[in-house]
Amino acid sequence: MKPVVLITGGARGVGRAIATAFATDHRVAITYHSTPPAALLADHSDVHAIPTDLSEPSFAPDVVAAVIEKFGRIDVIVNNAGAIKADNGTPPKLRRECRSPYGIAH
Repeated sequence: MKPVVLITGGARGVGRAIATAFATDHRVAITYHSTPPAALLADHSDVHAIPTDLSEPSFAPDVVAAVIEKFGRIDVIVNNAGAIKADNGTPPKLRRECRSPYGIAH
């Protein structure tokens, strides 16, 4: 049975490249915020896309549960999602944005 990898922010850029590389010999779950990666999903039957907003840490357990429900386990986690917005200068919000993608692994 193929190993299962969860990639946060796997819909575009570096995350999509990581997902594409893993998809050759893994079952892959990716998170995305706004637009699912249609081509990635069409090209790989073992890729599952989960819509979520990981800037809200409370959603992380739901992502883990969705992957386990779909594939039965998680073997690898790639915490790729994250963004720090220049207009969010307040320290508490900045701390939350830096910490939130890592809620998956806790």
